[in-house]
Amino acid sequence: YEPQDIFIPSAVRAADDEILADGLRQKAERLYEERKEDPFFISLDEKLDQTYQYALETTIQSKFSVSELKKLAMEGIEELKEDHELVLQELRELPAFMEDEKEENGAAIRGTAFHRVMELLDPKDTYHTEAIKASLEDFITAGKIKRKAVESVDLFKVRAFYQSEIGKRYAKAYKAGLLKKEQQFILSMPAREALNTYDSDEPVLLQGIIDAFFIENGKVILLDYKSDRRVTEDILRNRYQRQFDLYKEAIETITGMKVAESYIWSFDLGVAIPMMKEE
Repeated sequence: YEPQDIFIPSAVRAADDEILADGLRQKAERLYEERKEDPFFISLDEKLDQTYQYALETTIQSKFSVSELKKLAMEGIEELKEDHELVLQELRELPAFMEDEKEENGAAIRGTAFHRVMELLDPKDTYHTEAIKASLEDFITAGKIKRKAVESVDLFKVRAFYQSEIGKRYAKAYKAGLLKKEQQFILSMPAREALNTYDSDEPVLLQGIIDAFFIENGKVILLDYKSDRRVTEDILRNRYQRQFDLYKEAIETITGMKVAESYIWSFDLGVAIPMMKEE
């Protein structure tokens, strides 16, 4: 017979394995006793027992969107019921899932739709809701926005923005070529500045899209649209202050220009809410 053809009962094999393991364990213990005073092994033990100096940095997420930081900063304070997720590309049409009539996340859909409408509209076409509707029909035909997205937007609230003081300044900057819409950015910053729960200067990447900003008298005016419902000005300030702080830093770092004013435009309240902190 060939060696592999010899039948060995499993109990015998298990006993042999145990004897072998016991022998190896005893040999290792003797070796340790013989060499535990060896300076080389002492040094090796000390190195293996050391705590990694940068252990915290291995737990830090290396890239955040502004909306992620906003949620993390507010965790445990209140549940955000509405949120417009910022992405690193211009939204040409609503995602396919938004066409599902059973989609429950109506707030997010409505917020994204408002943003897309504001991105597409030319201020000169906003003198009347019928003019806005006609303009959006052209964008629907061109495949730039879905009809269901337009139907989810209150066009009277859109027109109210353009009739406001900040809306007129926005339109003037647009006409002068000084308005920027849906401006994407990636910014590096220390982790502790991105999120105060991190006690580290390890750099992280912050990504986001700024709804709009325009240049006026050599300074930047920052604007962000919010479609949150059943809110007050104070609720919106508390909810989005961190987001505005990060946007301000991003704009000033990238453009080298000072942000002089920043506002939330609340479609629900129909007002511009100042967001600049006193310096």
